[in-house]
Amino acid sequence: MPNWYRSLLFSLEHYKVQNKRFGFRAKCKYALPTGTTSTTPRNSTYNYTMAAVTCKRLRVRGKAVILGDDILMVLSLSILLSVWVKCVASFKMVLKAKEPQLDGEATFLSRRIIVDVDTPCMVPLIGKMLVRFNCRGTMNDACTDSQYMAGKALSYAYECRHVPFLRDYFLRRYAMEDAAAVTLDDLTWFARTSGVDLTNIVEAIRSERVLVTDDQFECWLIEHHDCTLVECRELFEAVIVSAEQVTLDLPNIEYFRKDYE
Repeated sequence: MPNWYRSLLFSLEHYKVQNKRFGFRAKCKYALPTGTTSTTPRNSTYNYTMAAVTCKRLRVRGKAVILGDDILMVLSLSILLSVWVKCVASFKMVLKAKEPQLDGEATFLSRRIIVDVDTPCMVPLIGKMLVRFNCRGTMNDACTDSQYMAGKALSYAYECRHVPFLRDYFLRRYAMEDAAAVTLDDLTWFARTSGVDLTNIVEAIRSERVLVTDDQFECWLIEHHDCTLVECRELFEAVIVSAEQVTLDLPNIEYFRKDYE
């Protein structure tokens, strides 16, 4: 860790906050501020430090991908989660972790990994996408419902670009909505920070080279969600493509319950 970054972390042990609207000011000590530009790198530092200490105490080696408070590790030996929880507790932190038994059960940044393909890739949690898709998440009155849904559909199409089966449903919904009114602010964080813009994002989605075929995706679905493409297609037609305001009563959503519980 570079010395300048250590100095930065130590300097944040004491800081001031204020609310100009209500006229409040406060001095904070030994608390972790959130919502700042240093939040993600700071959380990443805490995360890998606690993981490294745990591995050293248990004498195991491994590799990890870390971003903020999310972590996915592959270790040389299986460890007890209770031991990891106890180690993290010594930092006055709380660990929420799982032991995935299959590759598809491992998650990172609300995504699952598809590894039984030529080039491994990630796909968003399908159940989480479905239950959130038709919900408006902005209070901006200037943004119409159609504009909002166009932005969300385009964002999800980008995040599902490796899986044409999923990607095409979101592109269809995007074409159904007010696509011309979409701005960068209407896209999700992942889409906005990907380096593409509104002039080339659809082209970037369709020209993605790392692809999962329908047969490969169905094998993955059967293994990890116990459902087929036919069952998944019925669900996506009802939730993604249809704009009708109805209460769905499809048992197929049960296949993806573990994604949003």
